[in-house]
Amino acid sequence: RDALCDPEESVRNAAGSAFDAMFRHGGADTAADIVPALLAKLDTDPVALEGLKQVLRAQPKILASVLPKLASPPINAARAGTLGALAEVAGAALPPHLSLLFPPLLVAMGSGDPEESTAAAAAAAAAD
Repeated sequence: RDALCDPEESVRNAAGSAFDAMFRHGGADTAADIVPALLAKLDTDPVALEGLKQVLRAQPKILASVLPKLASPPINAARAGTLGALAEVAGAALPPHLSLLFPPLLVAMGSGDPEESTAAAAAAAAAD
């Protein structure tokens, strides 16, 4: 879990591969141990997003459990940035979840807060 948030990209990539192998053999238990910890670190550890991206690259189906937590309103600028970053790596796993993702982003775009609006618009563009 710690290696997924390592400052070195090569370490994160290796950890993502290890997560994929563990997920294939341990399934939901592996994700249940790692994903909530990464989500909890998002606000305090800037590298946690990189770890979550590695997990998503390795097992895109995890998006189904992550997105409801991240896309629940209100969406601030930081959360919109996280959603946009995950949308960039989600690939084919993203389209089935667009109906969950876009409504809160649209609300954030119309919030009147320029930073929030810009981040939400960027996240929506990444998801498109």
